[in-house]
Amino acid sequence: MSSKGMLRRDNPNGGMLLRRENSNGMLKRENSSRALYCCAVSETVTDREDDDSYLGSCDDDELTVARLMFALDAREHEELTLECDSIYGAALLMPQLARSAFWPKFLSIAAARALLLHWMNILMQFWLLQVIAKEDAVYDAFGGAMYLCNFAEGVRGPSGSLIESPARLFTNFNQWNTRMYIKQSLLALFPERKKWIEEKVDPGEYGLESHSCRFICCILFIMSTIKELYLILTMARLLWHVPTRGESWLEASDGEDADSSMAADLRIPPDVMKWLNMVRVRVAGMPLCWKLFGALFVLIPKVLIWRLTLQTGITYLMDTAGSTDLIINAVALGFILSIDELICEVLLSRETKILLAKCEGFPLGGAAFEHAEDDEIYEKFLQNKGCKAWTLRDLLLLFPFRIALTLVVTALFVAEYYCRFCTWTEEDGFISRPVYEPKDSSFNFMNTILPNFFPVEEKAEPFWRMPDPPKHADGG
Repeated sequence: MSSKGMLRRDNPNGGMLLRRENSNGMLKRENSSRALYCCAVSETVTDREDDDSYLGSCDDDELTVARLMFALDAREHEELTLECDSIYGAALLMPQLARSAFWPKFLSIAAARALLLHWMNILMQFWLLQVIAKEDAVYDAFGGAMYLCNFAEGVRGPSGSLIESPARLFTNFNQWNTRMYIKQSLLALFPERKKWIEEKVDPGEYGLESHSCRFICCILFIMSTIKELYLILTMARLLWHVPTRGESWLEASDGEDADSSMAADLRIPPDVMKWLNMVRVRVAGMPLCWKLFGALFVLIPKVLIWRLTLQTGITYLMDTAGSTDLIINAVALGFILSIDELICEVLLSRETKILLAKCEGFPLGGAAFEHAEDDEIYEKFLQNKGCKAWTLRDLLLLFPFRIALTLVVTALFVAEYYCRFCTWTEEDGFISRPVYEPKDSSFNFMNTILPNFFPVEEKAEPFWRMPDPPKHADGG
């Protein structure tokens, strides 16, 4: 008999019961719905009609699947954890550990270092994003660049002529701008030969190489930032759900639940690991002042960096004309949001990494999960079996939520780009709005984070405006 016990059928009164005899000789009556289901399955196989081992296997398999489904679907048994591979997690954890230990010198220094690296990360991420935003809003305007919008093959380009074929399409603005400069110089030097120059000198047009490539790259870029959005939501929920009181984040432990993988990953010697296993690090209550500190100086900067990355990145990608440049830029822009992980990996001390790895999350509603019985679990499993158990909500879940979220966020930021920089015309679709030269090269903090409310100061007259449609049919 196996350690799990043996199943047998008894039929004293003509009924059908299943009993499990465990290794201690105890009899336990199984849930009748599970017994009837397993018996029905076994009786469909004629050559195994009286095979008790087959019936027991059926019962164990069904219960195993039921337990698996319950564990995967137990949304109430959720644990809010800190980011163990990010400087944001260290900025929340280390001050609380120092507070819980009454500010010893070692933990106080570690907390100060974590906060210093946190602010270094914020400044580096913001500075990089400001450089990209300034190039798009200031230096491109000084260079004479208009917004790309939907300039492409099949519509008129920035100089007003129709882009009839790829031979007249240039995805490098500087190259096209140089060709335009040469043509305008010839017209200024030889005004009497204007007709001949217009016929013989064709600078081409500036435009987008592929609409589909730009759209896919925007989706992939947003997809690379969705993880950061979920981390932001987890941090916000953690700050909200942990008790608003000064609880200790350090507890004594018997060391039975030690994590051996942490010792291997961080190369911790066994004798040191023995002492570490005697201490439990966990997320617990925080005083109100520390909650406000975490929200103002950790969570809100993280949200602003994420929002600014998406806004600046989508604008940069939408104004990139070449397909190769689109792919490279989509990958490069996602790197900005990973700087916090790079700082954690390279600059954070080994001791802080150990504490981050040991920190346990804050459980939400785990009591109901822990006290669930097999009968209850199996009954719920049977209720959700078969096609009749499917609902409209289940059909909607066939389409992954994160894909829908990615598409919605992409659509919102692309729509913002068109609203800010493009105008709609019946003849050419979305074209660039008139572009004005900035008064100077200044670009401050408010210009970066709220460009709609604090735009760059511009001159009164635009240096570029979309030419009127030609009156003759060929558009030459």
